[in-house]
Amino acid sequence: MTPTPPVSKIESLPVLALHLRRGDFIEHCDNLYNWNSTYTGFNTQPSLPDRFFMENTTMRDSMSTDEIKEAYKQKCLIDVGEVRKRVVRAVTEWRNERLQIFERQQRNRFMAAHNGDEGVKEMLRKVYIMTNGDREFLNQLKSALLSDAQRSALRIDNKLIAEDTNANSTNGSSSQYDYDFVWSWDEISTSRDMDIGWETKYVAQAMDMYVGQRAEVFIGNGFSSLTANVVLLRTVAGVEPWRTRFW
Repeated sequence: MTPTPPVSKIESLPVLALHLRRGDFIEHCDNLYNWNSTYTGFNTQPSLPDRFFMENTTMRDSMSTDEIKEAYKQKCLIDVGEVRKRVVRAVTEWRNERLQIFERQQRNRFMAAHNGDEGVKEMLRKVYIMTNGDREFLNQLKSALLSDAQRSALRIDNKLIAEDTNANSTNGSSSQYDYDFVWSWDEISTSRDMDIGWETKYVAQAMDMYVGQRAEVFIGNGFSSLTANVVLLRTVAGVEPWRTRFW
């Protein structure tokens, strides 16, 4: 019996799992830049969609020192704003792929368009943040992610009203944190929310890795060995590469 069941044998959790490495990475990210580091282990698989810019020598050589250093920071030590943008983009790309799959599975395109969107939303309902970040940072992030999703319905309603009345309303304009469709999260939780006693704290990271392995979508830190282990487990289980992303 394999410890990592194939994706065909087990359903994914309706979770977007995010790995936000903080703590020592606040200083370690500068070391990665100084060492010209690339991603770690299984994070370098060619099949994964998010390639690290340092692999592209043409792009790397065209960037200034400051641009390269900033690019490392955006991939290694992600702030709240960058997380928000990445989540919106990842959910949008995942949703588009899932809708195409629904359409291919349905003979009637009208029914696919009608039922597919609701079916897709059921497949991704929660966010779990794997992290060693401080609670203030995480509380700020949770509030931001919830508000981004909650705003989607209001923004789209205002956009439709503006189009119907041909009005020039700023309420209908989109931002880098906006979804182009109505979206919501049932719950957002983090590693810090787990009630772990002294008996179980030694397996806390293993529990995080299990959630990351089973998550419908995983966004990890390409420089992290924990992320690399999650990517390995997802690869062995046969999870499609487009459901495994990096910052």
